[in-house]
Amino acid sequence: MIVGIKTTNKKINDIVDTPFLGGLFIFMMIFIPAVLTSFLLQALVPAFQNNKGFTKALIFALPAWNLLFWFLRLKLYILFIPAWLLLGGIAIVKGYPIFAGEKPGKVLPSDERSVWKNLYQKTEYDEQRITLQGYIKIINWLPTNHQHACHLVNEKGNFLLRFAIKEKNKNAVNIRKKDNNEMDEANSFFLDNDGNEIPLNQKVSLTFDIIYDKTKSGAYIPLTHEDSKFNPDFKNLAKPGDQYYFFVTKNIRIDKIK
Repeated sequence: MIVGIKTTNKKINDIVDTPFLGGLFIFMMIFIPAVLTSFLLQALVPAFQNNKGFTKALIFALPAWNLLFWFLRLKLYILFIPAWLLLGGIAIVKGYPIFAGEKPGKVLPSDERSVWKNLYQKTEYDEQRITLQGYIKIINWLPTNHQHACHLVNEKGNFLLRFAIKEKNKNAVNIRKKDNNEMDEANSFFLDNDGNEIPLNQKVSLTFDIIYDKTKSGAYIPLTHEDSKFNPDFKNLAKPGDQYYFFVTKNIRIDKIK
């Protein structure tokens, strides 16, 4: 059997001895309460209210729930291995990359022309992790949003790239509000990959996955100088005769520059 149970409880033994339904009952005992608990934590706890929140909660809930059963003398097994031990081992292996934070990337020159040449006029870094340095500028901030559009700019304030940043516990922004509901820039801060605070006006290292726009067949979509007229981000970068490619960024990582 894939799942099994050892208990002195006669009623439970009667259920698990039933063909098919017994195995289904054990499966539900192992997984369902932990899954429901994870959904509840994601809904109620701010730290879990993001794309990976449910996974983080489940990593803790599955082994913890099954360990609790052992203390209650309901010994659940998966492939003849104690469920709490097997699920705990899987949680350590799967959970380490999640809790360790986003990985660093390939460091590229961060001056305006180099970024234009390396990232916008080429596609060789598609689906890779890239690291640039600059200042994060929040644009079009709205007090009701929990994800904010940002620009990475250089020392002169010139545009390098656009990305989105969330309000969470790391690789994020924590925005404080004034009494009039405006952003309190002096007391707001970014949170780096370790959850440490970084002032909004401090230069940072920004790492991200770069994903270029493609057609359904996988071909890259070239844009021209004429297209840049409709996108203010590129109006100072694209020159007549230039061809460039649009991309989005995912899984950002923020680090202090030491």
